[in-house]
Amino acid sequence: MGDLISDLLTLRGPARYQRLIHAVREHVPCDSAVLLRREGNDLVPIATDGLVPEGSTQRFTIEEHPRLAQFVRERRPVRISNPELPDPFDGLIGNDSPLGRVHACAGCAVEFRGEVIGVLAVDAIASDALDDVDHELAAFASLAAIALRTEALEERLELETLRAGDLVRGERCA
Repeated sequence: MGDLISDLLTLRGPARYQRLIHAVREHVPCDSAVLLRREGNDLVPIATDGLVPEGSTQRFTIEEHPRLAQFVRERRPVRISNPELPDPFDGLIGNDSPLGRVHACAGCAVEFRGEVIGVLAVDAIASDALDDVDHELAAFASLAAIALRTEALEERLELETLRAGDLVRGERCA
């Protein structure tokens, strides 16, 4: 886990999130893992592993997807046991069963200072695959929060650096 934390702090952009999702797939018995960033009322995939390419380009409006809405609302690891709730990733898992149905789903809100900034979701074809993954999901959701927050801070620092450079250039021209 130490290498993962180091990678999350040193990798930049999409590589950071792909490293995290790859680690989720290594430690959680799932067929797909997705890290979604919250943008207003939508969740947007920023890293996926195990989904077909179309799965990484969709936007998911939270209130239109009961499973994702439950992850956001509960703010703790949740295993969805109601098979009647539609799964937003049905038919998108790369090694999907012929029926194209997810049989186990779990997820966790990614929070920073009490605000949900994303969701970590995992799906499995085997119905019992995610029975005991709460601790892992909570740990990976915390790491995802660190990664998302680090990116936001880096972007802010880059913007401030550009502004400072503009100020210096402006003073030289005056």
